[in-house]
Amino acid sequence: MERLCGNCAYGATAYTRYGDEDENFVICQIKEHENLNRKPDRYSTSSAVSRMHVQREACLHWRSVAEPSRSKEQPLNMIQNVAPASDADYDLIRPAASATRSQEQEELKKLKLQLIQKDQMVMSLQTQNMFLSEQLSECQQELAELKLSMQQVRYFDPSLLAQMDYFALLGIGLDSKPDQIKDAYRHKMKFYHPDRFATIARLLNQAYETLMDTEERGKYLQKLRAERHPGL
Repeated sequence: MERLCGNCAYGATAYTRYGDEDENFVICQIKEHENLNRKPDRYSTSSAVSRMHVQREACLHWRSVAEPSRSKEQPLNMIQNVAPASDADYDLIRPAASATRSQEQEELKKLKLQLIQKDQMVMSLQTQNMFLSEQLSECQQELAELKLSMQQVRYFDPSLLAQMDYFALLGIGLDSKPDQIKDAYRHKMKFYHPDRFATIARLLNQAYETLMDTEERGKYLQKLRAERHPGL
């Protein structure tokens, strides 16, 4: 029984493994086009047997031609190879639109387009407003923190640092380990930036370098004990 594809207007020609036309098969034209576009390199470089199998991949839309009925009724002769109707064919039976109605439709399209543009503009402004509000709140928070920091150091006299020992300057004990000294130094330098507190930063650097060096730290401890206990 001859098999035709239920999707294709025209069935595509099938070929045998030797490249000859195979009259026993009519393959799906849509499927063949999809295969060529999906894997052109494989299709062109493969063997004839591979191309045959590619062409005959299942379309899942096969339908068989109806056999002639044995009754007195004769099957209808279907018109084959008829191209799909174009838009020009439908224009012949389409009612002509009036000029007034066309003008109203154009005005309606313009109004719809204006409404869409206004909605998009409103959404854009709302997004910008939300972004600016977030930026404003962040700036206000940073300003409040900066004012608090300025109040803390407003009455600070850098000359008082000269009277402090290195351990008190870093906020650590006399028996602090190098890791503790390093952490305390980093914490202090985050607050006393050299660009704003040059004197304090310089003293912190001196304290860090002295206490991290074992020999210098021993000399400094002897000096510190001599100053605190002159009689010993």
